[in-house]
Amino acid sequence: MLSTARYNLAGALLAQGRTPEAESMRRAVVDHTRRTSDTFNLTIALSELALVRAVRGDFDEAFSLLEQNIRLIGTGRAPWISHESQAFGVLGSVLHMTGRNEEARPACETALAKSLEVGIFKDYIALELANLAQVEHDLGEIEAATKHIGEARRVAEECGVLWPVAVATSIAAQLAGADGNVDAAERLAHQALAMNYELGYH
Repeated sequence: MLSTARYNLAGALLAQGRTPEAESMRRAVVDHTRRTSDTFNLTIALSELALVRAVRGDFDEAFSLLEQNIRLIGTGRAPWISHESQAFGVLGSVLHMTGRNEEARPACETALAKSLEVGIFKDYIALELANLAQVEHDLGEIEAATKHIGEARRVAEECGVLWPVAVATSIAAQLAGADGNVDAAERLAHQALAMNYELGYH
């Protein structure tokens, strides 16, 4: 219960742009789950803290946390496929953020494969498809990127919740802009902005 409450508070703080406070809350979750040997929540917390550290520019710590998480999963002490998907998905995202796209692609592909294996979390399947599309696009694999961002948007629309649609639409706007498709980029960006406003991310 304590870890769940801290997760929820950290998410609310991030949505409000209060990143340092959200980071502090996520560190508290990591510390608590380590002390209590709660590997179920620890694997989630390590990935989420790593992503915050990457967003704040500390890639060394982000990669260190992700390596710890993947080692933990590899021991069999955290045998949840959805958590494994999250760990590799965040790793792919952080590698992409640092321009290491050749390394990011297999991490994103692993994350997507694990999400598809679980099968029930369509929001995360959509996110993994969108992340893979970004990496492929940066590698010059435009056809594959176009296919996967289209799939990401379709799957996101099936989720019944708004946030994956907003993420997939925002990434689609970025890719359209990079391709020089200004009209589509502007249209998609406006759609994503409206969704983010509705979600309270403003």
